[in-house]
Amino acid sequence: MPTSSQSSIRSFVQEHRPTHRNRGFSCAARQRVLSYVRERRQAGATWDGIAEEVGVSRTTLRSWSRASEPAVASLVPVVVAETPSLPNSSLCLTSPSGYRLEGLCIEEAIVVLGALR
Repeated sequence: MPTSSQSSIRSFVQEHRPTHRNRGFSCAARQRVLSYVRERRQAGATWDGIAEEVGVSRTTLRSWSRASEPAVASLVPVVVAETPSLPNSSLCLTSPSGYRLEGLCIEEAIVVLGALR
């Protein structure tokens, strides 16, 4: 058997239900329904039970509830570190035999490759 607050919220919803399908409930009506929903959820009521009490679908109630919650910040601060630059004369070279030389100038690479021959 519905309590007086359940009957009251259901009749409130019926009175404020939009006459046209493409129009939604007013913000004031949503806020009153959401206040009732919060109380019932804190009391342990299920979404389906509340939807039946109110006369609005569970999906609509959950959507209204999510929309009324403060948005969680999804941006976080980022620190951009300066990357060390390589000297203009540095070189990265892989020889045909598989030797890899990095960070040498051309003259040093020639000497090393000559020694590896």
